[in-house]
Formats: sequence, structure tokens, C-alpha cells
Amino acid sequence: ISNNLNPVWNSPHFEFNVAENDQQLRLEVFDSNQWHADDSLGFIEVLVQNLEPNKVHKIVTRLNEGGAVRTDNKLARLEVE
Repeated sequence: ISNNLNPVWNSPHFEFNVAENDQQLRLEVFDSNQWHADDSLGFIEVLVQNLEPNKVHKIVTRLNEGGAVRTDNKLARLEVE
């Protein structure tokens, strides 16, 4: 999604196997760079045991930026089904 500070990514559904309920789903956000490697903007981790199949889960939180502290109080909004 180019040149957008508030991107919306509507991907097709995908499935994955979960070996144990205490596993975490890690979702990482990257920016896009034309001439060098993309940069991580941060990530969130969601406990799989908190997700119910076929139910939309809305998550609003700060991205984990590896110790960096945001001063603008911007939050990530994510829907997982």
C-alpha cells in the first residue's frame, strides 16, 4: 500500500496449524523502501488461545518497537478472524 499513513490491508483468509494453545501469533508491520531493505515499524503478539474460530477480534494497541517509546500516542488497529 503506497503513500498511505493509515493503510488498510484486506487479505484473503489463511489458515495455519497450532500445536499448543499457549502459542502466540506474531504480526509485524514493515514500511516499504525502494532502494534498500524494508524497515520494521514494530509488531504485536496475540495469544492463540484468546482467538475463537470464525469470530472477528478487534485489537487496538501500540506496536512493540523494540524499546523505542512513541511520543505521538498512535495505536495500531487490527482485526483478526
